[in-house]
Amino acid sequence: VQIGSKVRLMTAGWAVTNRILGAATAGQKAYLDASGFFVSSGTQDVGRFRTTKGSDGYAEVEILLS
Repeated sequence: VQIGSKVRLMTAGWAVTNRILGAATAGQKAYLDASGFFVSSGTQDVGRFRTTKGSDGYAEVEILLS
């Protein structure tokens, strides 16, 4: 997938994103909020943060949907 392209639904893999609200720490579970932002708490995890959120607001997120 080219950078900047839209992905309909990722069920497994990883991505670099800045659509993260609040803090994110490497190894922590990742959740989606109602607006589609990744957050560090919720009821159903969608994967985990592969890296800690940097000063630029980006982090790697591993998606693990079954």
